[in-house]
Amino acid sequence: MLESSVEKAFLDAVTKNGDLCFKIKILGIAGYPDRIVFFKGGGFMWMELKRPGHEPRKLQLHRMKQLRGYKHAVYWADTSEKAIEYYETEKYVQTRKTS
Repeated sequence: MLESSVEKAFLDAVTKNGDLCFKIKILGIAGYPDRIVFFKGGGFMWMELKRPGHEPRKLQLHRMKQLRGYKHAVYWADTSEKAIEYYETEKYVQTRKTS
């Protein structure tokens, strides 16, 4: 399975629930997660998607730690199932905060 297959399944799950998912490219700065999800009920999360069996690079792990230091929800997954599980869990947490 390719990373694009993981991304498509994740994107389908997010949009099916009415949330927004954008692919992010920060020019001149490497290592940030490549997806950001905005929940229609409020809140957001970052997601780094990898192909099965692959892990984030050292710089990516460092950037995720930085974002968590700012109290951002940040995840990485190498399967669509894991990515969707993190998304559903974080959606529940974020919407409970804003209600």
